[in-house]
Amino acid sequence: MFKAVFLFVFLLSSPGQAEEASQSVIEQSTRALVKKERARAISILSSALLNTKMKASEKKQLVTAVKRASVLFVSDRGQSLFESGRNLYLVNPSEALSKMDAALAIEGENAQVLWAKVKIHFRLSNCEKAKETFEMINPWSQESHFNFLPLYHYCTSKSPAEFEKEGLSPFEKVFFSGVFAYMRGDKKKAFAELEKALGLDREFIETYYWLWKIDEEEYEMALKYRKACDSEKLKLLKKYDEFPQLCQFADQISIEQRKEKD
Repeated sequence: MFKAVFLFVFLLSSPGQAEEASQSVIEQSTRALVKKERARAISILSSALLNTKMKASEKKQLVTAVKRASVLFVSDRGQSLFESGRNLYLVNPSEALSKMDAALAIEGENAQVLWAKVKIHFRLSNCEKAKETFEMINPWSQESHFNFLPLYHYCTSKSPAEFEKEGLSPFEKVFFSGVFAYMRGDKKKAFAELEKALGLDREFIETYYWLWKIDEEEYEMALKYRKACDSEKLKLLKKYDEFPQLCQFADQISIEQRKEKD
């Protein structure tokens, strides 16, 4: 009984009571979660959200409940495998992927585990696998990851026809805008946007790589990128956890070749 009450309170979007209709739906979803039936719990909430006559306040309650049900762990074993995979993510992404698959076998549609898998696939440059995994996340929970599409286009090295910036940070907006402009061949816009990105965060090393791509005479930019990736890669990956492909181009920069030119 205590667990059911705890889950019900957890699924509410605020300490106050949900409106009567949404409260009833959340109670049904809670009972499914107690039985570790996440798919059914999410289905109950998602089906209720199809009601076009629902009040905006009720919809907000149910959307929040879906998001919370999506990330809740229903077993200690599943959470343990997830944590183990997350710890391996930076040093051994392939092994981390195996841990996440094992966690999903227990946790089903857990959005935390699925998003972790998305990042691992990006880290391994498995762009389409990342997309397939992301599409497994409940649509209401997908909204929590505004940066998926920019990361996907970055991974494929193809600029999107339209760049959706809603939900991104000011830095992400100008950085991706600059990179996608370069991919389209608009070096002038790319340079202007990436210069803005550099002004917002000088430690995000990927910006230096793209500024060098715009003008390959600016080799100091390339060297800064390569040296930082060689000496601080783990530190940078931890700091920019939501950018899995950081330093992926480091091997393109030859320090020895530069010494020969000098």
